Amino acid sequence: MGCTPYCTPLLLGIRGRMKIHLHELMYLIGRIYFTIKKQLSKKLPMKKLHLLLLTGSMLLSQIVCGQITSPSPYCAAGYDDMGGTFAVDHHISNVTLGTLNNTTGSTQYTGAHYAYYNTVTAPNLTKGSSYPLSVTHDGGTTIHFLAVYIDFNHNNDFSDAGERVLQYTINGPSIPNPATATVAIPATAATGVTRMRVMVFEDDNYTWTLASTNATPCTADATGTFDWGETEDYNVNLVAATASCDTVTGLTLSAITGSSAHMAWTAVTGSAGYQYIVNTTAASPTTSGTNTTATSANATGLLAGTVYYAHVRDSCGVGSFSAWVNKQFTTSVGVNDVTLQNAATLSVHPNPVSNLLTINVDGNAGSTGVADIVDVTGRLLLHTDINGNTQLIDVSTLQSGVYLLRYNDGINTSVVRFVKQ
Repeated sequence: MGCTPYCTPLLLGIRGRMKIHLHELMYLIGRIYFTIKKQLSKKLPMKKLHLLLLTGSMLLSQIVCGQITSPSPYCAAGYDDMGGTFAVDHHISNVTLGTLNNTTGSTQYTGAHYAYYNTVTAPNLTKGSSYPLSVTHDGGTTIHFLAVYIDFNHNNDFSDAGERVLQYTINGPSIPNPATATVAIPATAATGVTRMRVMVFEDDNYTWTLASTNATPCTADATGTFDWGETEDYNVNLVAATASCDTVTGLTLSAITGSSAHMAWTAVTGSAGYQYIVNTTAASPTTSGTNTTATSANATGLLAGTVYYAHVRDSCGVGSFSAWVNKQFTTSVGVNDVTLQNAATLSVHPNPVSNLLTINVDGNAGSTGVADIVDVTGRLLLHTDINGNTQLIDVSTLQSGVYLLRYNDGINTSVVRFVKQ
């Protein structure tokens, strides 16, 4: 858990600061265990046993791991209560930034009044975005500075330009409670987890009397350690912004033949390029497409009489894309593949067809013919007799796709392609 080797009791809702070392904690747990074991041997009534167990569990539940009290590798940020002779209870009771919302109570942290809340979940702060910051404190009238710093460039100090993100001084209007600011995360900040420092203190060098004086993130200087205040450090996680891509609009298909089609779309403002895929599935692709910076493309090598989908998406940069958009189209069937012996002509309509397919045999046809419908692999799906020159066939049960109709009347043999929608 990243805890120091002691724990802090938080009994009765009080913000405890007394350290309990691990050997003391183990002794306490042992005492509870053996007390319960001893009482069990006395065959206590269940009501008393439940009370004993509840008391022990409540005590253990109030023990939580303490916080790190060393600021390393950052500068010192503690206070010495005027060499331990006089204390002033300046404290921070709540810090809120993004998803961070940490309440630490109404008294100072013990010792040097410094704590690094390393076990508190670091908020994700997106670079280039802004977040409200709030610091609630004791509201003392002798507070000289309230300041917050973030180490944006991860160099283990808070002295770089722009790293002080909040400051109130006694020289300005009264220090508000809570003190608030809007924190702008620089787009150039280093990505990853870094440190934030929150401070409320008195400057016992009294440089605060100079209107131009700013707060310092460090509380130890050539004259010693500052006397009064409290400092809390936190982790914050600086994350890269995710580009938002606009979807492609105006997708059209033209110049459709039995083996090719031309697609075009409207240019997206700020686009870094596009990807396209042509396949026979309406669902959005799960793989990358062909890259292009143009707003049109040609699909080739297609099968005649086949239903296709043109998919296009916008690119905002490396690895960032909009949602796919698609448009359906069907390649043309082309000239019927017909073998004639006596000048009879076979045709079918409508093509593409949804339900009823009409077969027309024009010219010198035999008295009785047969028609077979097969798929592109040659598998027989339907068989019917043809009487006369016109016949209706119900193809509603066929799946969408390309099929072949084979006709034979003893005089003529013909094959024609058609598309089932």
